[in-house]
Amino acid sequence: MGKLVNPVLGFRGQLGGLWYSLDQQDSQYHDYCVKAVDVNADAMVNLINLFGTYNPDRKFDFYLFGGPSLNVSRKVDSQTYNRHGLKLRVGASAGLGAAYSINKKWAVNLEGRFGVTPSIFGMASNHPHSEVTNHWTLGTTYTFGGKKFIPVCNAFDKDAMNDEINKYRSELAQTQADLAQAKSALANAEGKTVEVTKEV
Repeated sequence: MGKLVNPVLGFRGQLGGLWYSLDQQDSQYHDYCVKAVDVNADAMVNLINLFGTYNPDRKFDFYLFGGPSLNVSRKVDSQTYNRHGLKLRVGASAGLGAAYSINKKWAVNLEGRFGVTPSIFGMASNHPHSEVTNHWTLGTTYTFGGKKFIPVCNAFDKDAMNDEINKYRSELAQTQADLAQAKSALANAEGKTVEVTKEV
């Protein structure tokens, strides 16, 4: 669930996880399909709209996301590695996503997320305090109400702008004509000789 602030920036909350696996460690410990839940709060930046122009009919989008994360799983005993109770672990994650828009409301998303959190396997992991995790997600996104952002080129009254431009063009043409007429009059005045005769 999230909110698009504008065509470039958005925020969301994401729930994920379900199962984690740990390959064999230095202690010879390994475990597979361990249940856990991840809660992520992400800021999202649309890369195409950031460096280009917003197009509501564009089919493909690429975006960066990242923020704090919270992991909920069973607590691991540091001696026996047995699991009991629950433990919350706080970390951070970031990633890159691609989206294909089916229509104004539905899109298909593919995301890769990399995170750093204390290990859900506790001291059984080679890196119990800062374990790197990666997640790949393929899913769909529904935008309530559709994407109703107005492209910059449509945010202005084109007819009014064209009328104003034509007005200035007309004034410029009139000024140029007046200037040409003044130059012509000045040239004619310089070519005349005025003779003054005084009778005594």
